[in-house]
Amino acid sequence: MAKIKRKTRRKIKRKILIGGIILIFSVITIRGFIEKHNINNDKSNITKEKSSFNNKSVDSTNYKNTKNIILVNKDFGLERGYEPEDLERVEVTTNKEILLRREANENLKRMFQDALKEGIYLLAVSGYRSYEYQEDVYNIEVYTNGTEYANEYVAKPGYSEHQTGLAVDILAVNYTDMDENFENTEECRWLHNNMHKYGFILRYPKGKENVTGYNYEPWHIRYVGTDHSYKIKEEGLTLEEYLDY
Repeated sequence: MAKIKRKTRRKIKRKILIGGIILIFSVITIRGFIEKHNINNDKSNITKEKSSFNNKSVDSTNYKNTKNIILVNKDFGLERGYEPEDLERVEVTTNKEILLRREANENLKRMFQDALKEGIYLLAVSGYRSYEYQEDVYNIEVYTNGTEYANEYVAKPGYSEHQTGLAVDILAVNYTDMDENFENTEECRWLHNNMHKYGFILRYPKGKENVTGYNYEPWHIRYVGTDHSYKIKEEGLTLEEYLDY
């Protein structure tokens, strides 16, 4: 009986040892895969680049603020901890929970209500994003399509307008693809012709890619207030051009 027990213990120890070896081998394999695909390198690049980013980065008291408008683009960013204090859930048709700053939210609600009266069915699909959320979006894009592609089409963490709580992506209830064909819908035409009445502007217009640094996005609008939105609409300016106007 004693011999059987000792054999049983040895078998258990042997299984534990083998399991440990397999676990270590799995960790090494996964680490090698990550390094091979530059996942950690891409994250470290963000950290290394922060020194150059911070030359134009902002915080809650020291940011690129001209005409009382916060400018966020590929040159001017927000600090990791920046989060507006007056974020609230939007009360419009959405495909998920979306947060915006209070004043932007109130005017978005008015715009949706007026659009509905004219038979226009808008859909909000994205609003406030935290620094950490954008960091995940950027890193996933880097891993999926490479750094060059990610830098062209996705904002780096801290450099997304969505972190301001003033930007919102709008599509239509019957058109939910985030692509340029959205401009051919009645909802997009209505949005582009009327958003300025509620303090919103088209942030990345067609033909202004060299100014904004982003491709044309007919769905991405930004709240600046009617004092500015009417002027920007009338002059056909980007936000960058308006702030230097």
